[in-house]
Amino acid sequence: MTKVKIKSLSAGIGWFALYACLMMLTQTIVSIAFMGGVAASGVRNETTISAFANTNLLGIVLIMNLLVGGILFLFFRMRKTDIRKEWKMNGFTSKAMVLSALVATAYSFAFALLTRHLGLDDSDMIFRSAEYYSSIAPGLGVVMMALNLLVVAPAVEEIALRGIVYTRIEKGCGTLTAILVSSVLFAVMHVAAGGMVLTFGALLMGIIFGCIFAKTNSLWVCMIAHAAANIPDFVFYYIQS
Repeated sequence: MTKVKIKSLSAGIGWFALYACLMMLTQTIVSIAFMGGVAASGVRNETTISAFANTNLLGIVLIMNLLVGGILFLFFRMRKTDIRKEWKMNGFTSKAMVLSALVATAYSFAFALLTRHLGLDDSDMIFRSAEYYSSIAPGLGVVMMALNLLVVAPAVEEIALRGIVYTRIEKGCGTLTAILVSSVLFAVMHVAAGGMVLTFGALLMGIIFGCIFAKTNSLWVCMIAHAAANIPDFVFYYIQS
């Protein structure tokens, strides 16, 4: 492997490591803030405080993604980087958008149907958290799920995995390596959320997103396809409700 390839691969993996650290750090800080708030109200039982944090998981995840996305955006802006060019935020055709969204949604529905009986813990916790917010204000949980799954999470994850990691690897190692490595890293992100089953599903989904990115040369299309791939979460949320 040449020095150029090693440098390119190292840069991509390094950015992923930074992104993962930011995600863990912000989630920890936000979780502590939520638990600190309930503790300040006089609650001292650790089990109750922990349960409160789990109940507010949807809010914690939403804030975490917003913070990480904001940090990445500000960092690149401070470097006076042309974000549109570097992240390949190029225009796209309606045909490319529709086809990409359909492929991503079809795969996601198929995977969800095959694994629904497994009861992945992370999804169940998010659903319970959504129900908690809807008990506070009718429809609030659904709105928060929509904001996170269809807007914030797809945007932040695609910026990190395709806009930053993929583009750096592609520069020195080529498209195929960029697709494979970014997909593996995308899968690694999902290990804690649902074990090996979800990790394997995320690996295949990452390959689909990578191929879409390579074909369309537009991060916008990847974001839209990613949002479309999250639609089954809403469908099964309503089925369970």
